[in-house]
Amino acid sequence: MEYIKSKLSDDLAKKIIGNQDNAIKYLLCLNDIKPIKSLKFKTITRGQNAGKKVLNMKTSELWKAIVDSWDYEESKKIIRDIFKQTEKYKSGKEADKAMDILIKEWQSLKLGNIAWPFSQGAFDEFVQRINSEKENGFIRDEKVKVAAVKYRRIKEINTVRNDFIETLIFEKNNNILPTLNHRRGVDFFINGISFDQKVAKSPTNEFKRDFGENWKEQVSQRLTNRWFICCKGRGFELMKTNTLLFIIDMQNDFCRPDGALFVPGADRDTARLGKFFIHSYFPT
Repeated sequence: MEYIKSKLSDDLAKKIIGNQDNAIKYLLCLNDIKPIKSLKFKTITRGQNAGKKVLNMKTSELWKAIVDSWDYEESKKIIRDIFKQTEKYKSGKEADKAMDILIKEWQSLKLGNIAWPFSQGAFDEFVQRINSEKENGFIRDEKVKVAAVKYRRIKEINTVRNDFIETLIFEKNNNILPTLNHRRGVDFFINGISFDQKVAKSPTNEFKRDFGENWKEQVSQRLTNRWFICCKGRGFELMKTNTLLFIIDMQNDFCRPDGALFVPGADRDTARLGKFFIHSYFPT
């Protein structure tokens, strides 16, 4: 977790701004509000842009200027405006259409259920497992090809989903400072604090496997006692680290009174959870 209200590091500047073009756009906007002494300009002497002043700085100088001139409140306004011009924001706004297309493509390719063919970072283990099968090499090749296609497409689906969630959060709250590109480790800042958006798969099957028919009661008791099951796989390893909030199956079927699997009281819990978010992360 990083805090950027008082100062900004070079690494975080790059994670927020993303690239040189964004850096130039940001610095010019900030310079219009409060002049930055370290900026160097040159005047174009030829072509249709003759007479126009442009920044004349090395890439390292651009990032240093961003760090040295950092003003959280002013910077947040500028970055929010630039964000609305990015492909990331456009992806979030058009997520419904994009997701429909991706799902239809998945179905047309007859890839089965939308599920990871192997855990992230475990491709070598997956291939070794395929190689240990007794089928001929062509069949094994085809399994690897299909798994690679499924993996790529799920990554794409996840990106669209994440962009949708981030754009929704961004539009509902002025305290959000977004990142302008897709970067690992941080997706946005709330009141100057960094957040890395994660969506883990449901551990229901693991719970059923370990606790049998009474899995709901067993899990409920352990959660009440602040005891968590850390299942194998990328999603559940997150629970071993700095998990700030753990929400299980916030689905319509569970939380709406007309849902097929409605849990009594879940509707009130959802309302309380919404109030918790508002009061904890988006104070007025």
